[in-house]
Amino acid sequence: MKMLLPRCLIVSSMVEVARAMVTRPVGAFLRTDAGVKMANQKEDIDVQMLVIILLVFWVLVCCACCCFCRFGIPMLGDKMAAKFMEAMDKMEVEGMKQMKVKFDTECPEGSEKRAKYESGTFTAEWTALFQEADKNGDKSLSLDEMNECKALENHGSIKNLLLTWDINADQKLNELEFVTMMKFFAWSKDQAREHAVQRMKDSFEKNCGEDPEKRAKYESEAVVSKWRSLFQEADKNGEKVLSLEELQKHHHGTAGAEGTMTFGLLASEKVNEDEFITMMQAVTAKEDKEKEDKEKEEEEKRKQSVIEDESKDKQSADKAEATSK
Repeated sequence: MKMLLPRCLIVSSMVEVARAMVTRPVGAFLRTDAGVKMANQKEDIDVQMLVIILLVFWVLVCCACCCFCRFGIPMLGDKMAAKFMEAMDKMEVEGMKQMKVKFDTECPEGSEKRAKYESGTFTAEWTALFQEADKNGDKSLSLDEMNECKALENHGSIKNLLLTWDINADQKLNELEFVTMMKFFAWSKDQAREHAVQRMKDSFEKNCGEDPEKRAKYESEAVVSKWRSLFQEADKNGEKVLSLEELQKHHHGTAGAEGTMTFGLLASEKVNEDEFITMMQAVTAKEDKEKEDKEKEEEEKRKQSVIEDESKDKQSADKAEATSK
């Protein structure tokens, strides 16, 4: 109705225009009230049409955005997620293969280091694990059988393990491939332990340095004997190794929590007596150094506070003296 009203007005105006144009020229007509009125009405119609076009365009844009959000983004997100997971799998497989090469290089066949992982104790355990996981008895482990093997938990993607250790590329692991993989896991675990112990030693050196007085505090026979007694007290079954969980359970000291957090040993990781003493030396030296640094910091803050208070008192005194004058 609102659109029809202006159009009716235009029609009536056009009639007036026709009448006027019969009796006067067009230029004279445009200067009349009828000509001005028609021009204004035409501008109003043009503005209304422009608004309508913009509204239609905006509605179409909104519909397109909604369709994209509803269908396009999920599809794009799924594709990006798939690409990301594929890239991560490639990186993991490449990392595993590099570690495999490192294992073969640093712990080669026939070496003294390798002999540890080829002893009857280790191989018998891993052969038993393989036979237990081989549900259908075909002398090989499929991907499904590997997924059900608890011994492979926490060692990365099972699919990527298969890609890394499937030497003959038959998409299965035979007993030799499985045992070789388990040798690698045992070696990697020992490497992690060695690195953790080295971090303990580095931390101790950092916090004590070459100061003989400081080192004596942690290396004296009395202190070391105390830690040995603590370890032996917790070693109820006489295995000569203890997990950090066991140490924390029997002794609510720093060995369980601080040692794990600082040096990267897992709470379930077992340490022998010498490793435990190394850990305790590193932990106590670190704690004492942090305590010493904190005391120094508090002392510096106290001195700074005293200086500021003295400065304020002096300013107040100077101000009072100036006021009295």
